[in-house]
Amino acid sequence: MKRLDLAAFITGPETGNRVNRLNGAVADRAILPIVGPRGSGKDRFLTWWVQEGCASRVYTKDSTIKPDDIVLVNAQPGPVSSVPVGCVVFTRLWRELQEIERARGNGEPRRPLGYTKACTETHVVSVIDDNVAPLMDSLLPQALVVLNAQYLDSRTLGYLLELRSPLKRTGASIPMLSLILCTSVEDSSGENSRFGKLLSDFGEAKKPWEKRMIFPLMEGREFVSVMLRLIDQNLDAIVGNDVVKTQMYDDFATWTDCNWWLVRELVIMLDRVLGPRRENQRRIITAKVLEQVKKMWLERSGGSPANG
Repeated sequence: MKRLDLAAFITGPETGNRVNRLNGAVADRAILPIVGPRGSGKDRFLTWWVQEGCASRVYTKDSTIKPDDIVLVNAQPGPVSSVPVGCVVFTRLWRELQEIERARGNGEPRRPLGYTKACTETHVVSVIDDNVAPLMDSLLPQALVVLNAQYLDSRTLGYLLELRSPLKRTGASIPMLSLILCTSVEDSSGENSRFGKLLSDFGEAKKPWEKRMIFPLMEGREFVSVMLRLIDQNLDAIVGNDVVKTQMYDDFATWTDCNWWLVRELVIMLDRVLGPRRENQRRIITAKVLEQVKKMWLERSGGSPANG
């Protein structure tokens, strides 16, 4: 019996549009900021896109991209780290490029990288010049994706833009790869965010900011579509005849506030209440199961499902 992956990525109604826009940005060597509130699922989506979505012919037929042509770096520092963000970003970028080089040379898939100790501030320029830039020239990635780009400072962003456009002719920069910057913002659009102001300080990034991709929290049709597939695929379950489905999805939306982090916790809780799977028999979400899940959620959230 195949093991369940409760955290497996689930596509939704907007997946195709998002894949095509990202692949188009890569083809154009463009800068594409992506903004949304925490819990909207943007990091989860981009990780899936880098690993397989970029090459999926289900969503894009004429502009597929090889996953090993995309470099993914997380700019988020450690919880107690005082290391400058540039040290974190470029050390991780160096390690990711090394892993791409190893994987290509051995004909193997990339391995996830564990903890990487950041270089010191005095060495960040040498890491870029002596390690990152030569590997970029050798491997020629088509795109660099930076998660948690809200942590970037002006200096680090400037270095990233230089890596994107190392060649100049008659004073004009020639971009060699796409730069995709994913950032969390307090409001849905990021209009008055610090990150937006930072990008606007760089001439080549100002217009891309104005055309940024908005990644909102799930709503209505998208939420129901995702929950249907989570129940079917990730939980290997069906909904019982004694359940009013519309009420169930309304409850799920209220409990989780359509936040991906909380949806993930809800799926884990449903799996726990449903119990072990049996061979050739799907589990059933009954009214009794939902009542138990609701009770557990209320206890965990301190009495209000939406505070879970």
